[in-house]
Amino acid sequence: MAPTEAAILRNYLLLPSRLPSIISLQEFTSLFPKSQQSSPQVRALYRDLQQQRNAVVDAVSTSIDAEVKQAKALRRTIIRTKKESELEEQDDEIEIERTVRQLTAMPPVIRLYLYHDYA
Repeated sequence: MAPTEAAILRNYLLLPSRLPSIISLQEFTSLFPKSQQSSPQVRALYRDLQQQRNAVVDAVSTSIDAEVKQAKALRRTIIRTKKESELEEQDDEIEIERTVRQLTAMPPVIRLYLYHDYA
C-alpha cells in the first residue's frame, strides 16, 4: 500500500527533527572551548535550543494535520462535485430521450413543420 500524504510529510519533516537525533548534549558540549565545556550555561543553552526546536517541530506537526484535513475536505468536495455533474449529465440525457420520444410519437407532418420552424 502506498504511503499517505501525512505519512510522507511526517517521515521527512518530523522524525529526524528532534535535537537529540541531530546532535547529543555531549556532541554539543564538545563544540565549545575546553574551558567552557563544564559550564552549566552550555547545558542550559542546549535545553533552550531543544525547546525551540521542539516548538518548531510541534508547529510543523500542526501544519501537517491542518493540511491533511484540508486535503480530505478538498477530496470530498471533488467527489461531490463529480457526482453532481454526473447527475446533471444523466438528467440532460433523460430530457433528450423524452424529447426524442415525444417527437417520434408525433405525426410526420407535425415533425416536418417543427423541423422547418427550427432549421
